[in-house]
Amino acid sequence: MLIIITISSFFNSCKSKKEFRKVVNMKMPIIDKNYELDVLDTTGFEIVNAQIVKDVLVLDIRHAGYTFDLYSRGMYAKSMPPKLSIELKRKYNDSDDKIALDRFQFDAKPLRYGENGSVYITLAKYPKPILYVY
Repeated sequence: MLIIITISSFFNSCKSKKEFRKVVNMKMPIIDKNYELDVLDTTGFEIVNAQIVKDVLVLDIRHAGYTFDLYSRGMYAKSMPPKLSIELKRKYNDSDDKIALDRFQFDAKPLRYGENGSVYITLAKYPKPILYVY
């Protein structure tokens, strides 16, 4: 009985761990006041998780061989804390078109509002805002 429980626990723990194909090096977000949010084709990928670790926006994305840029208009909504909308833009589909889970990292410092404080980041295709405290 103990052996069955131990084997079952092992398989359940393996299932819960995310297997990333790769972790993409950190990129800078693109702040462009002329960028039009919500006009892009947002099919072909799923944001599984989004969080800020220190000053890095970490996105776990299930996709079929895309690379991504992160865009913002740099316009903050008046609230406490302020809100900033951001969006991923697919760049291209590389030769590997298999569905994979990859971790993408973006420098969060350009998303700050002021020197010290916090900002809610709303990421298109992600259901909840991300609180960035710095």
